[in-house]
Amino acid sequence: MNNDKKQLLESKFFWLVNGLNEMLEEANPNEGETATLDNVNIDHLLECVQLMHVVTKQLQNR
Repeated sequence: MNNDKKQLLESKFFWLVNGLNEMLEEANPNEGETATLDNVNIDHLLECVQLMHVVTKQLQNR
């Protein structure tokens, strides 16, 4: 894998991590309360996790 592709995949991975963090912040909007996925779009969460898996596998196979 060339360096440009590696950098692109790493950027995509961290972009997905930021998106995942934002979704999980919505799961626990008030500090001290129990987190719940009621406020999270499960389809978006699943898509994000699946994309993270794909990108991780691509980076692993470099």
